[in-house]
Amino acid sequence: MTGLTALCTLLAVGALLIILSYIAWEGIGSLNFRFLTESPKPVGEGGGIGNAILGSLWLLLLSSVFGLPIGIAVGVYLSEIGRGRIGGAVRFIVDTLTGIRESRAGADHGPDRGPHDGRDAEARAP
Repeated sequence: MTGLTALCTLLAVGALLIILSYIAWEGIGSLNFRFLTESPKPVGEGGGIGNAILGSLWLLLLSSVFGLPIGIAVGVYLSEIGRGRIGGAVRFIVDTLTGIRESRAGADHGPDRGPHDGRDAEARAP
């Protein structure tokens, strides 16, 4: 059974490598400074990914501006003072947030659907 699993894994990884190498081989010529800095244009007219890069940098900056001070303050609080009910509650929240993968947090715990609302995935789908 282990051999079959290894064979299937090798086939899947091999197919993935073939696809990725094809994309890299065909697409490497399109990567240039203009493509990385231009704004998107309608299909067929070229354009670039400048807005996506700028948006990603803004998200990184804003999340760092808000997240780093809060994270440092919570860490200092827990290491210096963090006893009693408030310290226990903060530790519980930190442990809970540490256990949630970021990619799943938005999908499962979004504002319109909770993780335990009593309905299955098909009933929850918009």
